[in-house]
Amino acid sequence: MLDTNTTLRDLITQEILETLNSKIETVLPAVVTDVSRYKQFQQVSLKVVVNQVFTDGQALTGADLLHVPVVLPSGGGGALTFPISIGDLMTVVFSKRCIDEWKNGDGSALTPRLVRRFDKGDGIAIPGLSTTLNNVNPDPDNVVLKYAGSEVVLFKNGDVKVSAANDLNAMAAGNISLNSLGNISIMAGGTVSIQGSQIHLNEN
Repeated sequence: MLDTNTTLRDLITQEILETLNSKIETVLPAVVTDVSRYKQFQQVSLKVVVNQVFTDGQALTGADLLHVPVVLPSGGGGALTFPISIGDLMTVVFSKRCIDEWKNGDGSALTPRLVRRFDKGDGIAIPGLSTTLNNVNPDPDNVVLKYAGSEVVLFKNGDVKVSAANDLNAMAAGNISLNSLGNISIMAGGTVSIQGSQIHLNEN
């Protein structure tokens, strides 16, 4: 039953708000629910973790998003990849146009079959979203790459530290050069082995 004080403007405003709330998606946090397509297709499935609330107070559980392409830092033939696990949080942005054909193609320009905009079926996932109670404890001063107990730190003064939780291996198809204007220290709790067709040791 309508309020007798409701104006036409109120009705139009309410209808616009309901349409925006139910039909247009922009950006949402979501949790990873499936990674079976990640290795081959760089896609994951997600569930939105903030429920949709309507103007009448009713709530709708967050949508399930299937086969969502994942953004990874890459370009010019180089890439930084990392594992994604079920339960990881992601930011999902929704395309202004349908990307069904595009995400399953080679990236070339095309005309989509469906005319839909900001739809939950056109999500693109960006990993790395955190909450205040569940975050990666970022270093506020230095650049840090860490995984499974190993860590590489690029300090703002130019120092570099590499810490391996297990073995540390360096391999090259060409030469390996180690140059220092200061001292070089090698310490081992076990055996130190040096092998080569020729070994030259030069000192002053």
